[in-house]
Amino acid sequence: MLPLSIAYPSLSSNPQVRDRLRLIMQNSRLRLVQMAGPSASFTWWGFDGEPDAFLTAYAYYADWHASRALAVQLPPEHWQRVLDIYAAQAPSVPLLQRALILGFAREMQLPTETLLKGLLEDLANADEGQDVA
Repeated sequence: MLPLSIAYPSLSSNPQVRDRLRLIMQNSRLRLVQMAGPSASFTWWGFDGEPDAFLTAYAYYADWHASRALAVQLPPEHWQRVLDIYAAQAPSVPLLQRALILGFAREMQLPTETLLKGLLEDLANADEGQDVA
C-alpha cells in the first residue's frame, strides 16, 4: 500500500490506471483495518501477541499515505494512536526503531519535539555496545 500511495500521483493521469490503483488502495486500507487488533494496534503474530510500536507506527504511516493519496479525511485523533503506543513502549523499543517511529510521526505532522529530545538523550547515554537495532 505504501509504494502504491507514493506512486499514485504520478500514475493517476490514465483513468484506467487511476481507478485500478484507487481500488487496490481502498481494499488495502480495509484489509489493514481488519488486521488491527482490538486496541487499533498491530502485532507480529495475530491478535494474541503484545502490540508492537514499530509495526503499529508503520501501518498507520502507510494508511496516512494512502489516505492522502485517496483524499480521505480522518480526524487528527486517528493518528494519535502512533504516539500513544510509542509512549507506552518507548523504553523497550530499540533506538533505531524509535527513530523511525518518530520520523513517521513527524512526517504525519504529529507533535514529536519532546519525544525526539528524549530519544536524543537516550542515544547520548547509550553504551557503545548497546543494541540500537
